[in-house]
Amino acid sequence: MSSASSVADIGGTPRKTGRVSFSSEEELDTLEENKDAPKTKEAIRFSSVFTSFCIANAKPCTEYLLCTVYLLKESGVDINLYSSSVQQGINTEHKQKYPDVASVSNSCRHKTCLCDNISSNPDKTDTVIQPPESDREPLGDIVPYTLLLNRLLNSYDMRLRPNVAGPPVQVECEIYVNSFDSISETTMDFVASLFLRQRWNDSRLIFNHNSSISLNVMTLSNNIWIPDIFFANEKEGRFHHVTVDNKLLRIWPHGEVLYGLRLTLKLSCVMYLQRYPLDQQLCKMQMQSYSYSKKDLVFHWSPKNAIDINPDVYQLPEFSIRDIHANECTGQLINPPDLHSCIQTVFVLNRQVAYHLLQSYIPTCLLVILSWISFWINVEAAPARVSLCITTVLTMATQNSGVQTSLPKVSYIKAIDVWMAVCLIFVFAALLEFAGVNYVLMEGTFRLRRQATQRRRRNMQERRQPKKAEHSPGRHRRRSQTNTTLTAIERCLAEFANSGLGDMQTSSYEEILTDQLAKAKRIDRVSRIAFPLSFFIFNVVYWVGYLLL
Repeated sequence: MSSASSVADIGGTPRKTGRVSFSSEEELDTLEENKDAPKTKEAIRFSSVFTSFCIANAKPCTEYLLCTVYLLKESGVDINLYSSSVQQGINTEHKQKYPDVASVSNSCRHKTCLCDNISSNPDKTDTVIQPPESDREPLGDIVPYTLLLNRLLNSYDMRLRPNVAGPPVQVECEIYVNSFDSISETTMDFVASLFLRQRWNDSRLIFNHNSSISLNVMTLSNNIWIPDIFFANEKEGRFHHVTVDNKLLRIWPHGEVLYGLRLTLKLSCVMYLQRYPLDQQLCKMQMQSYSYSKKDLVFHWSPKNAIDINPDVYQLPEFSIRDIHANECTGQLINPPDLHSCIQTVFVLNRQVAYHLLQSYIPTCLLVILSWISFWINVEAAPARVSLCITTVLTMATQNSGVQTSLPKVSYIKAIDVWMAVCLIFVFAALLEFAGVNYVLMEGTFRLRRQATQRRRRNMQERRQPKKAEHSPGRHRRRSQTNTTLTAIERCLAEFANSGLGDMQTSSYEEILTDQLAKAKRIDRVSRIAFPLSFFIFNVVYWVGYLLL
């Protein structure tokens, strides 16, 4: 018997819409008016499956019509609008038991219909109803799961945790780190994108089936209890919504629940920069229950695979991830009267030194070596040596300022501060070395000039006396030699000769000036060995102390 003939026998002119047969114009019009309503769509689908199958195959359909009414009622649809269609499917022997749609509704309200048992008796469904091959999937898969969820959530109270009066809920956590970047010493934080999965057991969700159920979190996460985990050291965070909410919810027959989500977090990382840039940092990701104490909720890491990480993450631009630890941190964060369960992931980060070698260490080392070139320049070439030393000092100061701009203003001394300070001291010491050499060189010259000045004053006083008005011709010859001076020593000797001293005294003072020049050159020779040797010793102590100790 076809669907149309069944309806015609009861009376009325049927109209078909898909697989649903309606004998009432009012029912069909109302259905079409509300077909876009979210609650009505699902009810239409299930109603069409059950009603058309029962009527088309002339099978006992009373119990299945009860399920249809139950679904309609659970979806918020006014079942009185479909009273004619419901009555078509009720067998004659059940007419007294269900004289109208209200009696059907009352029966379904107490879950006495077959929808309570569809998921546990799939064979009965196939025996009673023989749908076409193309229709077996929605009847055998979609409908049982929907009825099952309705039954599970009918008396579920999401405000209460599982085992509310019993032992604490054990939540097993897993993390997959998808990206790890934007590590900043200035703000002391880092950004991580990760997948967080939580597993726990909820006895209220136990059902009789042979497979798990994967669900859309958007519709179900607000209907079941979920752990109130939060990240204690989080600064900013966001969920991912492209193309849909990146969340997962899966329920197993024995009541185990898996809840997974993808999120990106900016987390605080307290850094100790005493050894910067030869340092190692420990950045933590701390997770804790917000409102439940250890008496109600306990987090722990999965024993199988607690932390997994994308292989591309191990080599970061400035850091390398040396190791990852997963442990507990209960009592380390918030210490209320009742301790809250806390777990953490510790990332051990080693800083890559290559960048700082190229940008800081090698340039400053070359500046120090450049300052040593002044030791090979003639001691009397004062402008060249002064220009070289001052240039290296200023360049070193600029280099130090550039390094400090990318670091936080901390009160302790960093490894890079020690390096920059010592390099600046070496460069400045080269400038001081030239000052010392110049002082030694000019010490005898200044003494001779003072003596020559005193001699000229004495001679001028003697000229003023009449008896000593004669001028010595040799004195004019020596004065004519002043225009051939080349160096400071020669200039000093010329002045001394013009002062009127004899040749013997002039030669003795020339020996004094030569000795002073030898002393200055001796200082330069010592500096050529002492400065590189001292810098080499400093490098050995610096690198061994910061890298090995």
